[in-house]
Amino acid sequence: MATRSAGLKVKALKYVVFALIAILAFLVFASAAIYVRLTQGPMSVEFLRGRIEQTVAAQMPQLRFKLGDAFLAIDPKTHTPRVTFRNIEVADAKNNLIASAPQAALGLDSWSLLQGKLSARNLDLIGPAISVRRNVDGSVVLGFNS
Repeated sequence: MATRSAGLKVKALKYVVFALIAILAFLVFASAAIYVRLTQGPMSVEFLRGRIEQTVAAQMPQLRFKLGDAFLAIDPKTHTPRVTFRNIEVADAKNNLIASAPQAALGLDSWSLLQGKLSARNLDLIGPAISVRRNVDGSVVLGFNS
């Protein structure tokens, strides 16, 4: 009876190991397929836009962020993934535009992506415009300080 129980345990262990190897192989294949696709050009990732807007809004509730089209690409310098947004606008609580950029690139941490997390490494603003306001008292307010 003990040898039959041990035999069942070994058989179950073989199935578990086989399943883990199959899952790992699928993940490696899927990652390679996405990487190859990204080497051919950017890929639309509109589903990330809302999540990133919500995350930023929770961190800075006094500001309103509006992001345009979102694309996933491989950074040619670092060979890491990045999300590029078009037509970024930042407004204050009164809905006054205080900053805008035609494009922004959000560099992603590859290790975090493999763990299923979205973690930014850097943010590059391309062609930003920031508002400057001179108050009646003579003080000057730049962009995010309004």
